[in-house]
Amino acid sequence: MVRYGQYTVAHQKRTMTSHQTDFAEREIADQAVDYLVKPLGADRFEHAIERDRQHHFLEEAAERQLTRDILRLLGRRPKILVGERQRRLYPLDIDKIDYIEADGNYVTIRAGNAEYISRDSIKRLSTDLADFGFVRIDRSILLNIRAVHFAEPVGHGTLAFTLNSGACLHSSKTYRETISRVLPWHHGRAGCSYP
Repeated sequence: MVRYGQYTVAHQKRTMTSHQTDFAEREIADQAVDYLVKPLGADRFEHAIERDRQHHFLEEAAERQLTRDILRLLGRRPKILVGERQRRLYPLDIDKIDYIEADGNYVTIRAGNAEYISRDSIKRLSTDLADFGFVRIDRSILLNIRAVHFAEPVGHGTLAFTLNSGACLHSSKTYRETISRVLPWHHGRAGCSYP
């Protein structure tokens, strides 16, 4: 452990080298990735460096996954979405958004009967909102699955989604796999009906 002011940082050992073999077991038990005994050849050294790199990448990947899992468990919301309407800015609750539609360099956010614009992209929002029930159903539409009243197959691998607000959205075949991961369905014949 290394101490910096009020913070304590764990000092992690990687690859250790020495002339003595009797320390190897203790160093490996004390978090060393590898233990090299001098003199050593170039092949053994390269192998140790590669093993150290792999260990480092695996640790970083595990740490990133753990962070994502903790944030998901805590129910952390993504950054606040802000929509603009009539020259006013509105912070939007993502649970109340029905769907988001691409509109040039902007997106139109639809919540109930209200429409807001925001300078954002469907691609970025689909990544940010995926853990919160949003699924891309078309190249230009990101749907909040909790806003769906019902969905009907309309043929050729597409669905018609009728929302609680009464709006009807159609999916494209391109996003069938993405939709089926969130909402399993079987192909049938039907159309979009309004309540």
